[in-house]
Amino acid sequence: MAAIPLLEETSGGPAGAMVQGLAGLARDADPAHIEILANNRPERKLAIYPAAAGFDLVEELDYLCARTVEPNVFFNPRFLAPAMPRLEDREVKLAVIRDGDEYRNRLRLLVPFSVERPAIPLGVPVMRTWSSPFGPLGTPLVDRDDPVGVIEDFFSMLSRPHLKMPRVFVLPDIRLDGPVASLLTAFAETRGLTMVTTGKMDRPMLESEADGEDYLKASLRSHHYREFRRLKRRLADLG
Repeated sequence: MAAIPLLEETSGGPAGAMVQGLAGLARDADPAHIEILANNRPERKLAIYPAAAGFDLVEELDYLCARTVEPNVFFNPRFLAPAMPRLEDREVKLAVIRDGDEYRNRLRLLVPFSVERPAIPLGVPVMRTWSSPFGPLGTPLVDRDDPVGVIEDFFSMLSRPHLKMPRVFVLPDIRLDGPVASLLTAFAETRGLTMVTTGKMDRPMLESEADGEDYLKASLRSHHYREFRRLKRRLADLG
């Protein structure tokens, strides 16, 4: 059964509010400029799904994972779909961007997120990408085909006033020197949006051209590798 979105928005056309809404600018966008921008790239749709829809989107998300500009193993649907309802007390939703038509389309972006309301009276609500102690990486998945346009369309649609989304977007636990951070920084600079880095820290990471099996064989002693394989088989038997 196909997943049913909670809401959908379509890019392009004079009905779409431009991203100046995020920047707090009072000047309205010229509809002619909107049409020009819309005609330079394919029509895209923003769809927001409940977390449970992750099981219905596995095939599409698998394809996106293979094409993303920066991988995030914790947003792989095999981990994401079963993990979110078990690891998170907050209501997490899935925001995706698609292009194409109703007969043939493809996912271009995935952002699992929650909307968090302030505990203090003067605080502001924020939209926060999903990250947890068991999946400490909040990097969205962005398709490598026109990633700049995908990011622009995502925030342009997200900023439309009738959606009433928070005006602050938080991305915890992302690589500051990674491709996605570079895309977001460039987007914020061209749109005059404020971007603040908090909690900066160094963290070890694994970067290897070898596949998993070859890396383990080269990194572990033979008896440790055999034990690892045995434990993996036992885990598979348990499901």
